[in-house]
Amino acid sequence: DNFRKMTENKFKETQSFGSAVDLRINAADFTPPWTNLAGNVEKLNQNKPQIRTSGQAQDLYFQALNKEIASGKVKPPITSRDKLFFHVGVNMARSDLKIGQRLSENVTLNAEKFGAIAYLLGAKYPDLALDKAWRQIFFGSHHDAITGTPSDSAFLDLVLGYREAIELSKGALDDSLNFIAKQVKTKSSVVSGRWAVVVFNPMNWKRSDVVRVRVKNTNVVVKNDKGKEIPYESISVNEIEFLASDLPSVGYRTFYIQQILSEPLVLAEKRQPKFSPLENEFYKITIDQNKGGAISSIYDKQAKREVIDTSRGNYGNEIASLKEELTRKNVIYPAWEMWTTGEKKFSTEKPAKVISATNNEIMLEGELPNMQKFRQTITLRTGIKRIDFKTELIDYKGFNELFTVNFPLNLSGGALVTEDRFGTVVRNGSKGFLDFRTNTDKLVSGSPVYSVNNWAEYGSVLNLNFVDDGTKGQSDNEKNPISQSQSRIVSSVPFKPTALVRPHGDIYESATENLVVNFIKRGVSITPFYDDNDIERRKNLTIEDSTMPKKLNDDIAYHNFRIALGDYKQNTYTAELFKLVSAETKAKFDSRLARDG
Repeated sequence: DNFRKMTENKFKETQSFGSAVDLRINAADFTPPWTNLAGNVEKLNQNKPQIRTSGQAQDLYFQALNKEIASGKVKPPITSRDKLFFHVGVNMARSDLKIGQRLSENVTLNAEKFGAIAYLLGAKYPDLALDKAWRQIFFGSHHDAITGTPSDSAFLDLVLGYREAIELSKGALDDSLNFIAKQVKTKSSVVSGRWAVVVFNPMNWKRSDVVRVRVKNTNVVVKNDKGKEIPYESISVNEIEFLASDLPSVGYRTFYIQQILSEPLVLAEKRQPKFSPLENEFYKITIDQNKGGAISSIYDKQAKREVIDTSRGNYGNEIASLKEELTRKNVIYPAWEMWTTGEKKFSTEKPAKVISATNNEIMLEGELPNMQKFRQTITLRTGIKRIDFKTELIDYKGFNELFTVNFPLNLSGGALVTEDRFGTVVRNGSKGFLDFRTNTDKLVSGSPVYSVNNWAEYGSVLNLNFVDDGTKGQSDNEKNPISQSQSRIVSSVPFKPTALVRPHGDIYESATENLVVNFIKRGVSITPFYDDNDIERRKNLTIEDSTMPKKLNDDIAYHNFRIALGDYKQNTYTAELFKLVSAETKAKFDSRLARDG
């Protein structure tokens, strides 16, 4: 009876949306299904409303719900809200699983691309290897695996699964690339000491990047497919590095290496050069050795501006060690959360030692507590507008610490934009500096943490522009609206995750759906709210299972921008806002609304 009553009470929330079907899963983490459920199936089936027990409940539910939607009986709420702040700490737990997932996904995708091309040229498609690779990847993708399983044995099994996926896909990729390369017509001859190097680009855009090649010795000449000699750098006595420029998307270019001496060239012993900035045609980087080797300046030569802002005492490429206190006093599930105490240590607190330095690369070592040392390598390469950073913690023996690498930017007016799993999306910024405290779905400190697929940027995906329409000083009666092309943008604000507040009514429902759909296409998520908190529907509900927020101001961590549909006569939220403005401003709003609609 208790089970039946609880199920019926929860069903009332679904009924409040006009639906006559609901889906309930009788199990949870570490909680098996009700032991007496099987013996009460017939009794529950005769209940009014009927409670049906089935192993295909999800299929039956969505079939019935889709019929309700198609008939117009139910119009489900629409949202593009991203529920990504639940147990934020899992983003860092068992980091090897995240690395394995990303590496195996990327190499398997590349194996599919070039496997298909090789198949068109006559090779056998590696279906069995890629099928097994994807099965291992998918097996590790569920919410109790990649999130950071607490079981050591399960963790090791998952790591081995990712390793098998990478090995299978890498073997298939190598076979396909070798098959394709053999079809390429080259003008090389091993006998004459010249051989061809076919460089592939798996990306869907043109690319230039560094290639490393093993050679007999480094006394060589490197040329591209047009016969132009290319500069290279000797990495060791039998390895060189050169820039492969303008590789076509999902394509290749051929480069030629000519041996010019049979005796190996003896590399001169590397000397410790005078400490100086790193520089190429794009950037000039200044490093402060007394600040732990952190960066005091990155000057962008093309933009003609400084990138790093040290005005608040923090530096670029600076390591921060943040003390954590993950106990049940602060959080419900310590293994899945973050809780920094405010205690911080920075790599800039002690000087660093230069281990090696050239014009385009520097390696430094410094001190932090609970480890032998840290090592950082910064690399600039001619012809590539990119700075490579590598940070290593050597022989770390501490615990309860969260590490970050900081880059305080001399930029404003933008937003964090990340490549997510399924698209490019804009994100919220942090409320405080290096203050990360979370508990279940609550961002206690207001500082979100985001997983990034491959890249992130500081920019925008959609802007709200403020324009000068050329009517300054004119009365409203004198003003004539001008076209957007004639107006001048004087300022702009980037849209971030947005809350949309609207009244009830079909016209507002339609407008909401239109905005939600079109904004998410540009990477801006929207969470809709009713201006009255939907109180009429919710007032008689004793249980609310919906994960949607109930009140607008309880959801501040999830949005940074608000849109109100309807003026102060239709929208109670808009009316509250207008209580905060002057009568003159309200009169101007009324005039513009009457004029422009």
